[in-house]
Amino acid sequence: MIHLCTCVDPHAKHLAIETPISTRRAEAARLKLMLIVPLLTLMLYACAASASSREKTDIVYMRNGDKITGEIQSLEKGQLNVKPDYASSAIAIDWEK
Repeated sequence: MIHLCTCVDPHAKHLAIETPISTRRAEAARLKLMLIVPLLTLMLYACAASASSREKTDIVYMRNGDKITGEIQSLEKGQLNVKPDYASSAIAIDWEK
């Protein structure tokens, strides 16, 4: 590829400067990178948003046949804490019984 360069001096002749192939490849790679990085970032945010918006519904089956549907929050010191959608706070269940 040949670029023509005009000089400021009116008496000077035009110079032909050849761009090396490695420079053109570097420019093409830089352009691809400039297009790919924002696209990958957008895809990452879309995946993260869909993963966080999924339902967090668990079902706890009791020995007597009852079921509690909600989000299991913790199991600590033999106590299971379940937060149903219809309750304002979590329900504590004795895990040993």
